[in-house]
Amino acid sequence: MTFSVKQMKKLIEIFQKNQAIFIGSSIGTQYLTDYDKFLLKLDGVDLDNVDTFTDIQKMFYFGIYSEFLGGNESYESSGAAFDKWLAVEVKKPLSVQKKASLEFLEKRTFNDIVGLGNRMANKYTNNILTTSLSQQNMLQNKIKDATIKSFKENYSSQQLASELRELTGDWARDFSRIADYVMQEAYAYGRLAQIIDTYGKDCEVYKQTFPGCCADCEKNYGTPNEEPIVYSIGALRINGTNIGRKEQLPVIGQAHPFARSILHPVPPDSVWDENKKQFVIIRNTQGIKRNSKVKINIIP
Repeated sequence: MTFSVKQMKKLIEIFQKNQAIFIGSSIGTQYLTDYDKFLLKLDGVDLDNVDTFTDIQKMFYFGIYSEFLGGNESYESSGAAFDKWLAVEVKKPLSVQKKASLEFLEKRTFNDIVGLGNRMANKYTNNILTTSLSQQNMLQNKIKDATIKSFKENYSSQQLASELRELTGDWARDFSRIADYVMQEAYAYGRLAQIIDTYGKDCEVYKQTFPGCCADCEKNYGTPNEEPIVYSIGALRINGTNIGRKEQLPVIGQAHPFARSILHPVPPDSVWDENKKQFVIIRNTQGIKRNSKVKINIIP
């Protein structure tokens, strides 16, 4: 069973529509093309009433919040406490540095999503085009059966695309993977923005790893519960993201899909505490400690 050009275009149109919905809700409708908006309006989406506070903005603020609390307190904080804090903070203007960081994140995330989305669409299209009877596996047989059924029952090409999508589950899984990546990036850059506001852009940072992390994360960031590898913010920024790389590099955001290392600052004048498993500030030891009492002579 082969697909006509019209059916292939409809399949890709469905993909583009879902990508547009994802971009609009995650990053903002300002990143949608006129064609994206046209597709969404055809589907009944009211773009004038879309929430202007996007998912990526909320996760960015959560990153700020978690770093603001510091230590392990953010892990124990409730969602209600964050929502209460957020309701106050969103009314305040972001600092110049935080605003620039958020805008950079949104633009880079948009490029990443479009790039990933295009590769996913091309892969899906190529898989259909190269399907042959001699190479069909179980999934392809299901696709063939669904296609035959659709013609028997006079399904529209859109219904056919929807049924194929439900059978394969590829798009749902891929969009889930992208969504996870986007939210983790926003969280990391929110923490970075708060670190820079607190300690300055020259502050050193490290990434906390957890038991079960992959070999690449352990190599780049350190063994869980041991003293981590310390980097300058600039060094991590230069590495960008690991999307499309064969060999992972240490980065500010998500190292790879489903990675969970967390960015932390190395405060000035601090050392690694093996008991607390974090950097702690040490007292100033300059000068000589006096053991005797100070004798003061008052001259009349």
